[in-house]
Amino acid sequence: PAVSLSIIKTLCNRLSKTNIGAAQTRMHNVYAVLGPDTSSGKSLFARNLAMAMQKELGQEVLLFDPNLRDERVARSLGVEKRSRIIDELVDREKIKDLSQYVVKAPCGLLTILPQENGLTDIRLKEFHTFSLMQTILEHYEYVVVDSSSMYTKVTKEIVQNCDKIVYLISSKNVSITGLMDHFDETRRGWKVAPEKIVFGVNHTTGDTTQESLITDKDRERISFEIPFSKELQGKRDPEQQLLVQSSPEHPLARVCTEQGLDILFDQSIGLFLPTLDDQPAKAELAARWIESGAAELSLALKKVATRGPITRNNTLCKLICGNTSKWDLNNQVVKIVDFSNRYKKEFGLDSLILSLNNQESVI
Repeated sequence: PAVSLSIIKTLCNRLSKTNIGAAQTRMHNVYAVLGPDTSSGKSLFARNLAMAMQKELGQEVLLFDPNLRDERVARSLGVEKRSRIIDELVDREKIKDLSQYVVKAPCGLLTILPQENGLTDIRLKEFHTFSLMQTILEHYEYVVVDSSSMYTKVTKEIVQNCDKIVYLISSKNVSITGLMDHFDETRRGWKVAPEKIVFGVNHTTGDTTQESLITDKDRERISFEIPFSKELQGKRDPEQQLLVQSSPEHPLARVCTEQGLDILFDQSIGLFLPTLDDQPAKAELAARWIESGAAELSLALKKVATRGPITRNNTLCKLICGNTSKWDLNNQVVKIVDFSNRYKKEFGLDSLILSLNNQESVI
């Protein structure tokens, strides 16, 4: 068991390491929201996704707009203060004290103060943005990037170095299929793995005749859909109750909460437990163990479910499975291996099968 656990922990370490630029001094978890155009609702979704993540994690999340000249993110969060951040980037090429430019919005999210009168400032270059991103990653563990709709070098850098990329498409676009295909082609050119991409559709109109056709094949690729909300239609002014949803029952808040869970806790882990149906004396006890095991793992994992019966090695099993985060994967493997050892001891079994991100190993 000790050897098996050591091998699994080594595998977990490889799976859970991040690779975000040169900033490797701490763990970073970076999530970007992109869209094909300015009408997809990506900024609205990014704000509410960051809020949902902050509530779930119980830790601060930084909402970052790489375009420091644009003050709309700050305004939408109810932040009126501005800064001279571009001045320092131009003078020093690196921010010395990032904290002086970070502010907590009334909703609780952190954000970067944009440049004062920044819309007419043409001094901000790509390397300034790269420098700022590296500084952010050195100081903040959870970052949601409200990225540009344009495929620039900055967008490429963000996409290549994020943990997950949400690509949000308005339902009013001519071809949702075409936009997904185009982004898939782009991310292949950028050498970004397909499992990093999360496609979503934002229903921006209540008139279905004005929406693009979504086929069953499209829905196999689409992870979520945001239902049309009349109260949000056309709202681009900084009305905080609309733009940052605090009510968990609001359709936008529900979608963001669900996606926040899926994005943060994207590591799947499971344990195949023999039901011992061919041994009546043990089958009832095994069923109770499986039930209690699911309850025990529910305290540590997200979306715990019991599936089956499933056959493994000619044996009927129940699969207890759930999700965890990449930064907590090692800890959860230890817990599930501990439970497996107790199950093996109780029923005199030599081995069980562990599933880790759909890769099965004998332990």
